[in-house]
Amino acid sequence: MQFMNLILIMCIVRTACYYTQNHYQAEEITQCVFIKLYDNMDNVNMQSVNSWLLITTKHMALNYKRDYARETLIDELLYDNEVG
Repeated sequence: MQFMNLILIMCIVRTACYYTQNHYQAEEITQCVFIKLYDNMDNVNMQSVNSWLLITTKHMALNYKRDYARETLIDELLYDNEVG
């Protein structure tokens, strides 16, 4: 059973890494996904928890990518205003 859990965690990290293209952010997202699972245990169907974990990972990674793009754009605009 521990081996299957390890494989699931590796799949979650790889999914997050695929969408973010950043290993460090993928690890952070993986931690956040498991915290979210813990917080929502009463509402999650435990028979389909693997699917829930992967889908939640995908959505959190895409949200990170969207938010990071906004943050980068704002930083670039601020830098251009300071320089120019």
